[in-house]
Amino acid sequence: MKERGIPVLFKPKWVKLLPPNLRPNEKRIGELEKLRSAFGIPYEALAMRVASSSITTRRVQRNCLETLRIHNPVASEKELFRMVLLSRAQTPPVIEITEEEIDQAIKRINSFDELCDYIIKLEEKEPSFPDPFGIGKVIDEILAQEVTEKEEA
Repeated sequence: MKERGIPVLFKPKWVKLLPPNLRPNEKRIGELEKLRSAFGIPYEALAMRVASSSITTRRVQRNCLETLRIHNPVASEKELFRMVLLSRAQTPPVIEITEEEIDQAIKRINSFDELCDYIIKLEEKEPSFPDPFGIGKVIDEILAQEVTEKEEA
């Protein structure tokens, strides 16, 4: 990782607390570490906030969709969306949602982005990871830059 042109040999502790598939790229790690240091955010709090970011939610749901697509090659998009939503509802932190609510939601959902928006709204109703420092939006913006750069590449 490089920060101001100086190679950083060790990843910050908060990065190591995240599963490898949820870790941001090196540039974002540097930006988030600067933010953490500036605000005195504990490592665990930053790791939880990165894990609960809407950007991370989209990444996790996309990975879930791709895995389900491989294991269910004949399933329709709607069936796959339903499986993703069921999977998310059953994965800690559990989202309180009934089968009927899932069926109703899937009828209205027509794209992966709509599915993610729906999941994010459900998660926001009962946030699992509080944002005591009020910088969640800044963290989301930093993580979103990585997505934008990948799309432009």
